[in-house]
Amino acid sequence: MNLGDLALSYVRTLVPIGVGFLVSWAALAGVNVDESQQTMLISLLTSVITGAYYVVVRWAETRWPKIGWLLGSPKVPVYNPPTEG
Repeated sequence: MNLGDLALSYVRTLVPIGVGFLVSWAALAGVNVDESQQTMLISLLTSVITGAYYVVVRWAETRWPKIGWLLGSPKVPVYNPPTEG
């Protein structure tokens, strides 16, 4: 994996996390709970939404490659097996 693919993998990992957080935060914006419960709910929803978003977009990307933009880039990083040394 070269430096460009490494940076690309970071982008395609961080974008779904950001989407998951923003959707969770927006979904709970009108909910009146104490701060510790809100933190727990945002954490839980972020995890679920991030995972679901990533899985759905990756699946859709196999059928429609341009959908990859929803992960930050339509280019998929190339992972090479490690070399022995």
